[in-house]
Amino acid sequence: MFAPELHCTHVPELPKLAWLASLNRETLRLDVLHGGAVEIGDGWIVEGVWDGEFASGEFHRSDHFFGSGIRIDGEEVHFVPSSALVDRLLYAEWDDQLIVSNSLPLLLAGIGARLDPAHHY
Repeated sequence: MFAPELHCTHVPELPKLAWLASLNRETLRLDVLHGGAVEIGDGWIVEGVWDGEFASGEFHRSDHFFGSGIRIDGEEVHFVPSSALVDRLLYAEWDDQLIVSNSLPLLLAGIGARLDPAHHY
């Protein structure tokens, strides 16, 4: 096994804290489209705060994390939601891709889907 590769692209048209990640399960390439206020580190992206040193990007190990992010740790990819129970990440499986986002509208747009207005959600 080999370590996943993180490739980030700033998209000025996206909301500042939004991100959409696409992980190719075969190549382990992780492509992330993100807004302008998403922070990028070595092997991680985040829009959040936690009780640790920011530069280390260890939010995936924190008990107190608010926001969302992605952390590559060795051969593992962590998609990290907030500690708050009202926040979440959303995902879709698409061929050999795992698509994850912190925004439902962005996830739907990213996979070319839409909500069914006739369905009782």
